[in-house]
Amino acid sequence: MSELFQRFSQEENLRRIQERLNQGAAPAAIIKEMSPQSRDEAVSWGRRLTGWEEYQHAFPAQVVALARAISRRAIQEYRLMLREDGRVVHRSAEGRPWKAPHPDVSFLLAIVGQEALVE
Repeated sequence: MSELFQRFSQEENLRRIQERLNQGAAPAAIIKEMSPQSRDEAVSWGRRLTGWEEYQHAFPAQVVALARAISRRAIQEYRLMLREDGRVVHRSAEGRPWKAPHPDVSFLLAIVGQEALVE
């Protein structure tokens, strides 16, 4: 279903969401159906995040809110970031890389006549 985003304009995607709501589909089901299945689709949905607001006059608030939720979820699930200039980029790992802690206790252990250092 997420391929709909690639084939259709923003308005057509909003109409599809509205049709599904009119059919009685639960919002969670619509989000699941229309969620992107690849990183490229997620980038497309993410790029449209700021543009959904333009359609508030033409579509019900719930329809626009679901489109925004799909866009935000795509950004989160595919570890993307919306920059100030509107570009969607892959988010790098945050913080310092994890380091193994130093052992608190070390001792020698005799195994078959040989000693091994256990930390």
